[in-house]
Amino acid sequence: MNWKYIFNPFVKFSEKQLFIVGLVGFIILVLFSFIFKIPFMSLGKLGINFNLKLSQAFINASFSYLSAIAFFIIIAKIFNKNTRIIDIVNTITISQLPFIIIFLILNIPTLRQKNSLMLSSDLENKVLAVALLSTLSLIISACSIYSLILLFNGFKTSTNVKSWQKIMLLFILYFIFIVISQLYLPKLKL
Repeated sequence: MNWKYIFNPFVKFSEKQLFIVGLVGFIILVLFSFIFKIPFMSLGKLGINFNLKLSQAFINASFSYLSAIAFFIIIAKIFNKNTRIIDIVNTITISQLPFIIIFLILNIPTLRQKNSLMLSSDLENKVLAVALLSTLSLIISACSIYSLILLFNGFKTSTNVKSWQKIMLLFILYFIFIVISQLYLPKLKL
């Protein structure tokens, strides 16, 4: 497989294939969110809620996805009036797939016991805990970066944006969107 397709699957696969994979990924994320009690608070942000219900996990994830889709559709239509909505929907859903790996990493039993390893007086356990946390942090960071790469490559492909000024504007608007969504979503008490 060509590396280009790993970082930009939007040029290789049809919108129907991307939509199905994105929808399945969304369902998996909602189920993991419920099972592991980690609500999907916004694009790129997970929370903790030990009383999370399945309906609440679905509403949180849906609201996060829908607000991101609405935001990116507005920006896409400003950049290119011919942008299709399905392309933006696929961009958002596919870009969140790396969070499946993050959900699994955050729920490794050894990771949940890290506090007991760190508090142990045994130096070997402390070194092991630090090595484990460092490795898992690197993997989580790589997944987050991959998610951003998918998001920007999908947006760039769907809007046919080529100028670096528009790409920089998209980066700035994306981070403003993240800040705003992380502020307003918790206040909605979904």
